[in-house]
Amino acid sequence: MTGTEKKAVTPVRGRRFGLRAKRVLQMLGMLVIAMIVALGMAHWGVNHPGESAALRDWVHSTRYGWLSWRLALYAVLAWGFWKVWHAPGCKPEYRQPLKRMAIACVFFALACEYSLFGGGLSL
Repeated sequence: MTGTEKKAVTPVRGRRFGLRAKRVLQMLGMLVIAMIVALGMAHWGVNHPGESAALRDWVHSTRYGWLSWRLALYAVLAWGFWKVWHAPGCKPEYRQPLKRMAIACVFFALACEYSLFGGGLSL
């Protein structure tokens, strides 16, 4: 071999397609698993109404404990956003999408809390 021969190169396009296909299949698999779990829980709730009512009553009686748990999670998320925002490698072009994500998270959390405590659900 003189070094002038062309070496076989794997096609980059095929490799990228394979990685994307793998990622899409993984996401679809996780979605199917989550759907199966949700449908299984719904099936159990329909077939066991007494236990479902007891669980609902327990959640209602401990709602302020769950509120403190959620507030702790919100505080950890806010701390994480603050740490990423003030990280030395956080460039200005990263800050605008981070700000949009934070705003979306805040609105989602407010909507969830309103649905629980604002009369959206009868807990």
